[in-house]
Order: sequence, then structure tokens, then C-alpha cells
Amino acid sequence: MLRAVQNWRGESKALTYLGYAAENRGNLKQAEELFREALAIVRREPDLWHESEILAALGHIDRRLGKLERAKWYYEQSLAICREVQNRQDEGINLAFLGEIDRRLGKLEDANRELREGLRICREVQDRRGEGWVLSYLGKLAQDRGELDVAEGYFRDALAIAHEVQDRWREGEMLAFLGDVARQREHLEEAEQDYQQSLSICREVQDRRGEGLALFGLGKLAQSRNQFDEAESYYAQAISTLRNAQDASASAKVAYDFGVYLIEQQDKHEEGCALLEQALRLYAEMGLPREQEVRETAQRLKCNV
Repeated sequence: MLRAVQNWRGESKALTYLGYAAENRGNLKQAEELFREALAIVRREPDLWHESEILAALGHIDRRLGKLERAKWYYEQSLAICREVQNRQDEGINLAFLGEIDRRLGKLEDANRELREGLRICREVQDRRGEGWVLSYLGKLAQDRGELDVAEGYFRDALAIAHEVQDRWREGEMLAFLGDVARQREHLEEAEQDYQQSLSICREVQDRRGEGLALFGLGKLAQSRNQFDEAESYYAQAISTLRNAQDASASAKVAYDFGVYLIEQQDKHEEGCALLEQALRLYAEMGLPREQEVRETAQRLKCNV
């Protein structure tokens, strides 16, 4: 009907909503096709606000697939339009996404600058949901730097905002991140409580990526307790779940840790090397700095990569 009356703006918005629905189902290929079709329409019948939204949506798809440089390009294009039309709220969010990508690429100073600017804008326009996202990314940045107290503070602030705005997806993710901090401090009972709460929420809201991260955390926790059979079960569930969620970055991390675990703790060399090879391929495709570390570990463990 929309095409029959040539309501191009309505059609582009309908395609965008269908794209979001496909993304939530985990069908990233279909989501990308729908977003591209919507983008073609808004460029034929200009609507800069909607164009910036679609560009960011395409960035989200590539970020999940581990295509970080292309995702960064989409966010930069969206950011430029947001600044042109003075869309301050989405300007802050795009800066947050750029900061998170630069963190994963190892560009920590760029990430810090972008995240700080994004946080300032989100607070200026009173975007509490966006503020929570930025705080969670700042927490991951602090964690990368080994600043666990700072990271915990950011994650707890982000968790409080998730409660406030009733964002159960973000709540589940923050609990997993807090579990990671507790585990790194060897506060294992606290970590288990955080991971289990995260797992329960993620399953409740059908967040497959979050579920995979919680399972991964429980695997790391079981390994810390020398519960090797339990650890292997959690790792296997995590990698299966993250593959289904099509999250390349998280899948690579789990494949690496699971592979090393199988070789060093379970004497399953062939299976472990297969996982390390998978992790190496994913890191190489994403262009992440950890590729060299994975390659050196695989060679140390006598894997043919």
C-alpha cells in the first residue's frame, strides 16, 4: 500500500522498523538488507534525521559482525549528519559508539576523548538511557586499563540508570560486567551471584548475546574454582549461544579462552587448536590488535596456524 501511493517516507520508516525486528531475531543479513533499502529511499527523498538513524543502524550490524572499521565509518557519517541538523541526543550516542569501537581497536586515548564528549552531551540533553550506555563503555575502558575500582563505579552507575529507565537488557549486561570485576578481584561468591542474576535477566528478555556473556563468566568462574567439567560445559554453551547471536567479537574471545582451557586443563589438543584457529580468523577479520597475541599463544601450544 505504501508503494502504491508513493509514500516514500512512510516506506523507509517501515523498512527501518522491519530491520530492527530482524536484528532482534538475530537475522543480521536480513536486517542489513532492509536498512540498505531504507537508506536508498531516504537518499532519494531526503530526510537527514532518518538517514542518520539508518546509518547508525548499519553501524550496529557491522559492530556485531566484527567489521569494526566499516562500523566506524557508518557512525562517523551518522555523527556528521547529527551535527548538521543539530540532533544533540544522537550526536552523543554516536560518539559513545565510536569510543567503544576505538577501545576495541586499542585506540584508548581516542576512545576516552570520544566517550567523555559523548557523556557530556548526554547529560546536557538529559538523555539518561544514553548516559547509561556511555558509562558502561567508560567502565570497559577503565577495566582494560586495570582500574577495577573505577570500572566498578561506572558499571554500578550504569546499572542504576538501567533500573531507572527500565532497560532490562542493559541491566543484565551490567551485572555480567560487575561479575567480571568481582572475579578479577577473586570475590568468587559475589561474582557467581552477579553472573546468575545476569543470566536470569538475559533469558527473560531473550538477549542471546548477554546470555552468552553470562555463561562465559560462569565458565571462567568454574575454572577459577578448578571445577573443570562445569567450566567446559559453560564454555561450550557460551560459544554456541554467541554464535547464534552472531556476535563475532565475543565469539572470538570465548573461542580463544575455551581453546586455551581445553589444551592446558583438559589435554584436548585437537579440539583446543580448532578453537584457537577460529579465534585467530575472527580477530584477523576484525583487524583487532589481539590477533598477534592469539597467534603467539597458538604457536606456543603447538597448534598449526
